[in-house]
Amino acid sequence: MLAEGVPFSVTHAGCRAVCDHPRNLSDSQLEAVAERGGVVGMMAIPFTVHPQAPTFSRWLEHFDHAVAVMGIAHVGLGADFVDQAIPDARHRAGAPDAATVARRKARLALEGFAGPADYAALISALRDRGYDGERLDAILSENWLRLLRAAFAA
Repeated sequence: MLAEGVPFSVTHAGCRAVCDHPRNLSDSQLEAVAERGGVVGMMAIPFTVHPQAPTFSRWLEHFDHAVAVMGIAHVGLGADFVDQAIPDARHRAGAPDAATVARRKARLALEGFAGPADYAALISALRDRGYDGERLDAILSENWLRLLRAAFAA
């Protein structure tokens, strides 16, 4: 796809320089996405954040690194929420019991950022790191909206 020179984005990834995981992108891959006007959504799944310390703070390091490599116009949110993805036993026969759901959430959610209710903490943490005004808006929504508007205008 890179050779074709077409615009593209990566909706759920992190920065390999921060956490060496195959799901994360190298700096050259981040640069390639930016060169084509794309966006990379920073994924909040522990194994892509850091293998030994998958903390909220480590996830923020992915944002900082991506902005440093790609520029603010190419970084967005790509969070997955385990509590939204695991079926509720009341809605599906054979769904996992509450203890299984709790184990999965513990394995697949960052402490301090496990669901939509935690966005306020993300906004506050990004502000504390110097992202405010248009820079904060870019990460939270404007970069994805710009990309989607361009795609649907065609």
